[in-house]
Amino acid sequence: MVDLLAEAGGRDAIENLSEAELADALSVRSDAVDYWIHFSEDNRSSPAWFIRQGKNGKKWEVGYYPVGDSIYFDNPIEACAKYIRHYLEQLCEIK
Repeated sequence: MVDLLAEAGGRDAIENLSEAELADALSVRSDAVDYWIHFSEDNRSSPAWFIRQGKNGKKWEVGYYPVGDSIYFDNPIEACAKYIRHYLEQLCEIK
């Protein structure tokens, strides 16, 4: 994924990519939300961003493991857009 992001332009490619634009794209392909959730669940990196359904079963949580505050969303698409944005930024830090 690091190589793919680099080929796409790296930080320059995502610098102006907003969460709203990501949410718009996800709303067209809602199956992609499930992909990203499963991707997050399978990730064993640390530290790392994650997305998961909150303990109350209604809210969606985006956080940074092992430390960091979580953000909660009612809408899984908005949560996923936040997760993707953070994930891409983290990928840009990998050399």
